[in-house]
Amino acid sequence: MMYPNCRRVVVTSVIRHAPERQKAGFLSVIDLSSGRLVRRLSVPESTRRESDVNPRGGLRGARGLDISADRLLLANTERVLMFDRAWNASGEVTHPWMGGVHDVLADKDSFWVCCTSADLLVNFSFDGRVLGDWEWRGEDSLVERFGLQGIPRIDRSLDYRLPHVPPEAISNLAHVNSLSRHPKGLVVSLGRVISRQRFHQLRRRGIVSRVARRLGLPASLGRVRNAIPALPASRLPGSRSAIVLLSGGRPEILRIGSGLPFPDHNGILDDDRLVFNDSNASRAVEMSLTDKTCRAVSVPGDPPFVRGLLRIGPRRYLAGSQAPAAIYEIDFERKSVLRQLSIEGHPNESVYAISRLTDDFDDPPPALCE
Repeated sequence: MMYPNCRRVVVTSVIRHAPERQKAGFLSVIDLSSGRLVRRLSVPESTRRESDVNPRGGLRGARGLDISADRLLLANTERVLMFDRAWNASGEVTHPWMGGVHDVLADKDSFWVCCTSADLLVNFSFDGRVLGDWEWRGEDSLVERFGLQGIPRIDRSLDYRLPHVPPEAISNLAHVNSLSRHPKGLVVSLGRVISRQRFHQLRRRGIVSRVARRLGLPASLGRVRNAIPALPASRLPGSRSAIVLLSGGRPEILRIGSGLPFPDHNGILDDDRLVFNDSNASRAVEMSLTDKTCRAVSVPGDPPFVRGLLRIGPRRYLAGSQAPAAIYEIDFERKSVLRQLSIEGHPNESVYAISRLTDDFDDPPPALCE
């Protein structure tokens, strides 16, 4: 198979339930022509991982990645690392809003980060200055569409990198988890928007927690501790998902999903076709924005969890999954998976993000240097 515009891809992944001292985040480079795994490298972990009580994933793993003209951006849960074309470390950016980072998108002079815990999309300069942000809670059209009138705005004084954000912050309500570029603007995935019922539950829990702290009682009185299952994400039935286009004015809703227990991921707008990962049904979907007809291709896994999406040709994409950790070449014209490309990972490893590795980048060294 020929890939004139995409010879190599780079893939990030996370090992779920990895013990504290085991590496849990990896970056893999795959040659598409041969299907060969060129390199598999461990990624620097969160500095707060030892205090994380969520074994399912939590602060573990490698997250979003993208390439600008001369740098590769690689995120873990709290910072964005930068590497030059020879894979030398060239800097890093972190910020109190950078909690639960999911995706990054590079521009020529800046980059965007899905600050998922903070419910924010933030634009940073390469030296770490905040250049702008987008807060979906400030968009009346979205708040009303989701039935979340009365929702508070983001508390920007908090450090969302900490494992325990105060319950009254009511954070991560829409799971801002991925973004892509389109000539008209940014395509943003709100992977799981909580229900109004769930919002009221969280608000009551926050009130209890705040009162408990004022009385000198443990703040955990305001929390409900449930067993954390070995699933890709927590289960919140009745949630929605949305993909929106930000083009300078009001956000345009491209797609709404409903009745979801788990988050959906990714969104790429190609002409009048929106391609996204229906992670709940573990399938990649191509939807016409003209007549809303869909073509869906199931993505394997045991259990599956499709996440990560990259266009490599006309109506042809790569999508990732878990068990086994692999990426799959999908052809929507044929409505089929053409092949599987393994990253030779751990049984509990799940693909996170996929990006093109341009030809002016060297193959990576045996280890990453911070």
